[in-house]
Amino acid sequence: MKKSFIVLTLLLAFGALRLPLEGRGAADRVAAGLRDDAGVSLGWREQVSQASMVAVLGGLRSMAAAIWDLWACSAWEKTNYAQVERDYLFCQRVQPRMAYYYERGQWMMAYNAAHFFELQNKERGALNSLLQSAYTDKGMSMLRTGQRLLPLEPRLHEQEAILYRDKIRPLQPAKEADAWQRTAACPGAPKYARRMQAYALARVPGQEAAAEALLRDVLRLWPSQSRKPPPSTLLNLLEIYELSRKIEVDPAIKPAAYARLKSLYVRSAPSRIPLLSKTLRSLEADLEVPTTERLPEPAVEKPVGSA
Repeated sequence: MKKSFIVLTLLLAFGALRLPLEGRGAADRVAAGLRDDAGVSLGWREQVSQASMVAVLGGLRSMAAAIWDLWACSAWEKTNYAQVERDYLFCQRVQPRMAYYYERGQWMMAYNAAHFFELQNKERGALNSLLQSAYTDKGMSMLRTGQRLLPLEPRLHEQEAILYRDKIRPLQPAKEADAWQRTAACPGAPKYARRMQAYALARVPGQEAAAEALLRDVLRLWPSQSRKPPPSTLLNLLEIYELSRKIEVDPAIKPAAYARLKSLYVRSAPSRIPLLSKTLRSLEADLEVPTTERLPEPAVEKPVGSA
C-alpha cells in the first residue's frame, strides 16, 4: 500500500512538472506556425472537461490516451462498440489537439461499428438499421469536433468528404464537394483534393458550369502536378460536357453521341453524373431506343446517417 502511494505520488509530481513544459512547447509551435490551433476557442463544457483531465493527469495525458487507445482496440475485438466509443471520447478529451484520435474514433464508429450492425442477422433488422445510422453519425460527430479544434488539419476534412461519398445515404454530393474544398484549402493538403471536389460537384444537379470549369482547371494544372497521364474519369467527364453541347448544335451526331455516352455509362461508374443520365434519357426518346435497352430507373437507397 505504501509503495503504491509513493508511485502514485511520483507520477502525479512528474505530470505536474511536465505540464508547464508542454504548455510552453505548444505556444512555441503555434507561434512558429507548426500548429493550427491558435485562436480556436472551446465551449465551456469542453473547457471544464479538459481542465479536469489536466488537473488529474497533468503531463501524463499522452500516455493515458495511448493506453485507452489500446483498450479501445481490445473492446473492438469483442465488438463492444459502446466501450470503443467511450474510450475514444476519453482520448479526444485528454489529447484534444491530436488529429489521430478523431480520425481513428470516426473510423471505429462510422466504418467498423456501422458495418457490424449492417451485417447482423435480419431478426433485428429495424434495430440494426437504426444502430448503423447512429454509429455513422457518431463518427461524423467526432470528425466535426476535431475540425473545430484543428480547422487546418486536412485529414479531418478529407475523412468527412469520404464519409459523404461512401457511407452517408442518400448521397449528398454538395456537402461532399464542400468538404473536399475545405481539404484543399488546408496547408499540406493532398494534390487530389481539388480533383475530388470537381468529381463531387459534377454530381450536383444545376452545378454543371461550375463543375466543368473546375475540371478544366484541374486538367490544365495536371502536367505540373504529375508525370502520369490524366485520370480517365477526369477525361470522361469533360467529354460528357462537350458531347452534351455538340448534340444541341448538331442533331445529326445524336446516334454516334448516344453510342459513346452509353459506353461511358456502362464502363465507368464514376462517370454516371446527372448530366450523363439526363442526356442519355433524352437521346433514348429521340432515337426511339427499345424500352429493354434504356437506362434502368435509379434504385431507392436505404437512408444511412442524418449528417
